[in-house]
Amino acid sequence: MIRALILLITNLTRLMWSVMRKLIRTLTAPLRKPKRRYVALTIPKGIELSAPPRKIGPLSLPSRGQGAWWQFEDALQKIADDPEIEGVFFRAEQTAMGLAEVGVIADRLNELRKQGKRVICHMNQAMLPDYLLATAADTIMMAPPGRLYTFGLRTEMMFLGEALEKVGIRAQFINLGRYKTASHRFTRERMSRSQMIMMSQILEGMATSILGRVSERRDIPMEEARRLFDDAPMAARDARRHKLIDRALYADDIKDTIKDETECDRPVTVVGQARYLAQLPRPFRWQPLRRRRAHVAVLNLSGIIMMGNEGLQGQLRKSLTPKGVVKALKQLREDDLVKAVVLHIDSPGGSALASDLMWRAIRKLAEEKPVIASLGNVAASGGYYIAAAAHQIVAAEATITGSIGVIAGKLSGGELVEKLGVHFDSISVGETSSFASLTSAMSDTEVANLRRDIRAFYRRFLHRVSVGRNMDRRKVHRLARGRVYTAPRARTLGLVDVIGDLNTAIDLACKEASVKRDDINVAFVDHRQEALQSMLGRSRQAPDLFSEASRDDASTASSAWLAELLPEQLHPHVATALLMRQGAALTLWPYLEGPVRA
Repeated sequence: MIRALILLITNLTRLMWSVMRKLIRTLTAPLRKPKRRYVALTIPKGIELSAPPRKIGPLSLPSRGQGAWWQFEDALQKIADDPEIEGVFFRAEQTAMGLAEVGVIADRLNELRKQGKRVICHMNQAMLPDYLLATAADTIMMAPPGRLYTFGLRTEMMFLGEALEKVGIRAQFINLGRYKTASHRFTRERMSRSQMIMMSQILEGMATSILGRVSERRDIPMEEARRLFDDAPMAARDARRHKLIDRALYADDIKDTIKDETECDRPVTVVGQARYLAQLPRPFRWQPLRRRRAHVAVLNLSGIIMMGNEGLQGQLRKSLTPKGVVKALKQLREDDLVKAVVLHIDSPGGSALASDLMWRAIRKLAEEKPVIASLGNVAASGGYYIAAAAHQIVAAEATITGSIGVIAGKLSGGELVEKLGVHFDSISVGETSSFASLTSAMSDTEVANLRRDIRAFYRRFLHRVSVGRNMDRRKVHRLARGRVYTAPRARTLGLVDVIGDLNTAIDLACKEASVKRDDINVAFVDHRQEALQSMLGRSRQAPDLFSEASRDDASTASSAWLAELLPEQLHPHVATALLMRQGAALTLWPYLEGPVRA
């Protein structure tokens, strides 16, 4: 009763304040000097769903609009509905996000343009992701001395097989699937033909998607766009001549240019996104007195999948562990106000066991509520494993997915340390005691046991996908074998349902839950637990796996010397092997280090 009374007073106060602000804004409108207003957008660094938390029942749920991505989304929506805003302006420089996220943001800007708002982009110079984002604009401007660096896509992979053999490190790995190539870096000297064919198809598919977007937006034939990209770097004047940009001018000349284009005497003003949002009156929404508002929850599943006792070095510094994810999924299942769940998955995979534990928790949730998976830049191997538990899978056009397969193995450096005059004595019981050793290689019995084990997990992987996608297991096997696909190809094969983004997934979740999006809240659920910053680095927040403090742990004591004997450039590769040593792994490992460079 007291809570209801407090909410009633709060609602009435907010209602009165909202009415007063709108009244003042309406009465003062004739007094304000007419201006041509543009909003300078803050382009987010990707679809980051983190935000300051607030409590809703047992969950920690940030309000929509607090994070950089939600602020950007809210700004576009409000600008589209604001008759006083003529258009938006943004800069495309040093775009540090995956091509899938670039495509999603470009689509958002395209929608705003189609709603009648002018979209202007300025660049001092542009790499390929920058230019891809800029193509969403009506007008692309570049500084006169600027250059377009629209270099092609390229992947480079390091192969350590010969080097490891020379220094005395033995690599023993088993991979199920001719395209499951994450372990090849330790065992081969060159790329296999299967890997070469697969990566060539992926890069060509991504290039075709990029060139198609440029061709459509800039009205240039695709083959001509390909030829122009091959002429990079390209000066601003040449880019304008070939219709890749519209103007060559400095950023501080944009206001005068806009004014001159329309011969309008009204001054042009540009207001920042944050200031624009702060100036707008907050929309009033009556808070229910007795029952909280229903919501669709968005659970962010981004990072390397681990059981929780590993740490890895690379771009994806955060981990997905069953301990955090399963708990969040259980809370979502038990909260009656959660009508549907969207899983935002951006993961190259990792631990097979952890993937399966999370798969089961998602399936239990899906038995009671609609679950939609929204794939980010990469949702492959273990990332696809957990996505297969959802009712529907939505992928961005540039998403990389698939990689249905299993690998496991280890590195052993007994010969290396012998060469250095370091000797290890061991006492063991049982025929499989050397599997966890970093000095002794696996015996034939251990290799046979490991092969049997990962075959069983591969069959489990096929079964999970078969059930989740309602697909014959033999067909899943034909599509599997570790093969990686672009999203359009995956949709054709039945591994993905819809090409779209996070908003597409939220709309689908509302439809499946039979609720209107305007009648519910969209809330982000945070399960996040930081991983060790690096398996081989130094961190004040977490113990270093190879530090003196960690060497008393029998499970990691033998790992320290291996890191210290190898060059620092090889540490990420050793970390890769150590994760596989924890058990069967479902991983598209090259993508941890971003081999596809634009």
